[in-house]
Amino acid sequence: MTDPAAAQRYAEAFVNLLEKQGRLAEGLQGLGRVADVAAASADLRRFLGSPRIPGDRKLALLKKVFAASISPEIEGLLDLLIRWGRIDQLEEVARQAVEIAEAHRGVTRGTVTTAHPISSRETEAVAQAVGRRLGRQVVLERAVDPALLGGVQVAVGTVLFDGSLRRRLEDVSKELKQAKVS
Repeated sequence: MTDPAAAQRYAEAFVNLLEKQGRLAEGLQGLGRVADVAAASADLRRFLGSPRIPGDRKLALLKKVFAASISPEIEGLLDLLIRWGRIDQLEEVARQAVEIAEAHRGVTRGTVTTAHPISSRETEAVAQAVGRRLGRQVVLERAVDPALLGGVQVAVGTVLFDGSLRRRLEDVSKELKQAKVS
């Protein structure tokens, strides 16, 4: 079971260390590679999660599998996660590390949801408009929800911009229900 608060602490420490050493991009890329492989391999996840296998054997296997691509910083993080029984949180730590690094650069992630798929260019235009409104750079992932009927919803952190046709119809419906008929 993942513990987002613990994963965040590991991710923050990892990002801070990499920033101090000027190796942030390289470190995030390497950690992402390790997390992706672990996520894709059920056998590796079982091996890493087994309480019967000593931590030093787990770390040795990871070092062998990733050979040259595992930096001392990543090795240290993996060692901590294994030693403290948190290796199951590797993917969450990697995800949060990227978010933390982006936040340090003033980048905020969000989701743009539309009734029909939109292009990368349209997504970027929405991201720029929302970014201007929020005063920071926004990177949006795309999602499709036919129930919106039309328009767009943008969620960035706790902020929701809802310009969907569904919401507009709901607003009209409320107004009609509240209207007095003479």
